[in-house]
Amino acid sequence: MQTSRPTARLHSIRAHAKAVAALALLGLAGSAWCADLTVQVRNISADTGTVMVALFTETDEFPKTFRYGQQVAAARKAADGSLRVVFADLAPGRYAISAYHDLNSNGKLDTNLVGLPTEPLGFSNNAKVSFGPPKFKDAAFDVGAQGASAVVSLD
Repeated sequence: MQTSRPTARLHSIRAHAKAVAALALLGLAGSAWCADLTVQVRNISADTGTVMVALFTETDEFPKTFRYGQQVAAARKAADGSLRVVFADLAPGRYAISAYHDLNSNGKLDTNLVGLPTEPLGFSNNAKVSFGPPKFKDAAFDVGAQGASAVVSLD
């Protein structure tokens, strides 16, 4: 019996070491599949209000329903009228961005009587508004495992 106890303890230590190694590999693999997306929003003309930036996937209802969003005080803009937003730990895939400057901080994109936006608005790939918002495919870009960057200019 004395010989089985050290053997059982050795097996327990080996099993524990294998479990720790497996968890470490899973942690490394998980980080390899997550990427950061850096978005530069340009043409922010005023220090008032907030800049709303939304990130969409192919399965979202672009540009109305989104999974990820950030709002940043316009006063944080750089001297050149731009600000940077980072979406961290994204799975590689196809994404699109919409952004607008909520000048009056009411939490929505204001429109006129006809439904046209009255606040500065922009999309990734410089996709244009024409009789409604652009299609996802026009604003979409790929984010790989190494990450990506995108620029949105507000008009």
